Amino acid sequence: HLPPFSSGREERGVPWVRKRVVEGILDRHPVSLVLSGHIHAYERIVRPGFEGRPVNYVVSGGAGGRFFRVAERREEGSMTFVEDVRNFVLLELGPEGVTGRALPVRVQGEDWKRPPTPLDSFRVELPAPGG
Repeated sequence: HLPPFSSGREERGVPWVRKRVVEGILDRHPVSLVLSGHIHAYERIVRPGFEGRPVNYVVSGGAGGRFFRVAERREEGSMTFVEDVRNFVLLELGPEGVTGRALPVRVQGEDWKRPPTPLDSFRVELPAPGG
């Protein structure tokens, strides 16, 4: 639930998650995608992981609560930060990888300025067998 990295102004990434989970476990294995929430916004951060391979850290917390704002200085590797738009992340799993899209959600009773669809998209390739 708690993200290791975040550009949220109200809350940043959690240092103990970064130390224990990312550095202690994930950086030692071929992980390509990490999902978390807690921060009331959408953000995707790409950072090097095991053997320098890119890892997509997706923070999806845009479904409820008050929105968080982007900090003046974003996390290194932050590809996109979406505030003020309710959203969810749709993951499509296939034999060659995972495709992700952050999609906006219209909520009855809230102001709606149609944002671009999708808000963000990414693809995580599966490593070749034996690789």
